[in-house]
Amino acid sequence: PVAAIDLNLGCPQKIARSGNYGSFLHDENPQSAYDVLSKLRSELPPEIGVTAKIRLPPTQADAAAGKLGNEARTIPPPNAEERIHRLIDSGVDLITVHGRTRFENKVAVGAANWDAIRRCVEAARLYSGDKNFPIFANGGIESYNDVCRCLDETGASGV
Repeated sequence: PVAAIDLNLGCPQKIARSGNYGSFLHDENPQSAYDVLSKLRSELPPEIGVTAKIRLPPTQADAAAGKLGNEARTIPPPNAEERIHRLIDSGVDLITVHGRTRFENKVAVGAANWDAIRRCVEAARLYSGDKNFPIFANGGIESYNDVCRCLDETGASGV
């Protein structure tokens, strides 16, 4: 039996750009992602979960630091908290947040931003009204000690 369907809006790979999916879809056409999630939630029975994995959106600070590669962004994407709100409005049951932007992959990997994940956890729980709304943290985990530290620093439900 199917327990859940996860929409991976976090894939930063080049093939995701050419297919307009993963983090490219979420950064460049987020309404399409929210429409898919809403449709899944409305069409699936409630016992089948709908989940989404996201990456952090690029920020103006990322642009100023030259972290956006060759892309020049004139309109900033929604901030991470706004993305969390939209995902909850779409009916997801669980959100996984990768603590890096799509520009931080393979070649340009920085430390995962656990502080941003913590802000996403807080935003989800406040916005949903559920103090236990499930948010998983992703990124920067290499050992059991990292698991414990990440959970402590982010307040996430899991990694």
